[in-house]
Amino acid sequence: MMLGLPASTEIHKQLPKTALAHKFNLKPEERRLLDANVSRLELVNQISPQTIPALAVGPEVKGIYVLKVALKVHDYDERVARLILRLIPQKVVLCLAFEEEVQLAVFHEKLLVSSWRSVATYGDATSIKLEGVDLDAVWLGIKRQIADIEFEDGTEVTESTLSQALKTAEESEKLEKQITRLEKAMYAEKQPRRKFVLHREIQKLKAELQRNQFEEL
Repeated sequence: MMLGLPASTEIHKQLPKTALAHKFNLKPEERRLLDANVSRLELVNQISPQTIPALAVGPEVKGIYVLKVALKVHDYDERVARLILRLIPQKVVLCLAFEEEVQLAVFHEKLLVSSWRSVATYGDATSIKLEGVDLDAVWLGIKRQIADIEFEDGTEVTESTLSQALKTAEESEKLEKQITRLEKAMYAEKQPRRKFVLHREIQKLKAELQRNQFEEL
C-alpha cells in the first residue's frame, strides 16, 4: 500500500513526461528542469467517494490524487515540484521517491514538504491519516500532516487557521536561526560590553520565540 492508503484507492496510471510537456506546452527551460530531475511520473492513488465510499465530497474538494515522482537525484530542484503541482489542476500530493527514501509535497500558498523517510516507514498504515468525513477536511488534514503542524485539541482546522499556523512556524524558525547566529557571535566576542549587548538581544529574541510557540499550541 502506498503511504498506508487503502488498496481500493490504488490506480497506477503512468504520466509520460513527453505527453505532459506537449499537453501543457512547456517552455524549453521547464522541459530541461523536468528531464534533469524526474525519471518517471505515475498516478498511484485516488482518494474519492468512488474509492472510499465512507468519504463525502466537500464544497471545494471532489477528489485527491497521489502522484509518485521517481527522482533522478536526491537533492532535486524544488522548482520541479512546484512546476508539476502548477500543471495538474486537481488536488495532488507528490510522493517524491529516490532509491529507498520518499518525501511528500503539497501546495498551500507555498510548497510544503515533509522530511525524507524510508520507504518502510511510509509503508506503515499511520503514515497518512485521512482525517474528517468529507474531502475538504481530508485535504486540510493531509496538508497539516505534511507541514508537520499540530493544533490544540478543539481547534477548528480551516484554510485560515492552517495558514496562520504555517506563518507562525516560519517566524519561529527564523527566530531560532537568529538566536543560533547571535549565540555564536556572543561566545566569540571578546569585549564585555559587546557581549552584554548580544546577550540582551538573544534574550529578547527568546522571549519572542516563546510567545510564538505559545501561539502554535
